[in-house]
Amino acid sequence: AKFYQKAFDERMAAGNPGSAAGMANAIGRVYLESGDRENAEKWYRIGYETSKQITGLSAEDRDLWLMRWHHAQGRIAARRGNIEEARRQAAALNEILAKGENEDERPQYQYLLGYIALDAGEYDRAIAELQKGNLTDSFVLGLIGRAYEKKGDAENAKAYYAKVLASPSHSINTAFSRQWARNYLKQ
Repeated sequence: AKFYQKAFDERMAAGNPGSAAGMANAIGRVYLESGDRENAEKWYRIGYETSKQITGLSAEDRDLWLMRWHHAQGRIAARRGNIEEARRQAAALNEILAKGENEDERPQYQYLLGYIALDAGEYDRAIAELQKGNLTDSFVLGLIGRAYEKKGDAENAKAYYAKVLASPSHSINTAFSRQWARNYLKQ
């Protein structure tokens, strides 16, 4: 997180709020997936507020930043065990998608629904929603593996975790999903 914060500060100083907002969201991700929900919310909020400083955004791009904010709030609420609030955030994201201007973001909605269901202990629902998401995203594959793991389906958990480890992706999301995969597969 400290390296992302340094990049955030540099981008803000350079007058690049779009890139800085992305860095703030990355910091939020690090905190959320590390279990620090308060700092996650702080940094996702900074990312959303920073995105409002981007000049010349189209309506679609403003909606995209708002969807990212709802997505983050949904995941944070799910991690806090507030599934009702998480689902409200998912519904708000879906309302924006219903405008039809950011339809290519639909897999992110499915990922959010799966993330919420996983934290709610609804493993079959989590798997079904996540499988409608981006199946080339190693984080989504890792979440599917986690759902199978928590469900007690070792064969499918191993299969999805193997896909995570085979992914050539290099991102913070991949780092988290690879950690889950390694921990499970070394058992």
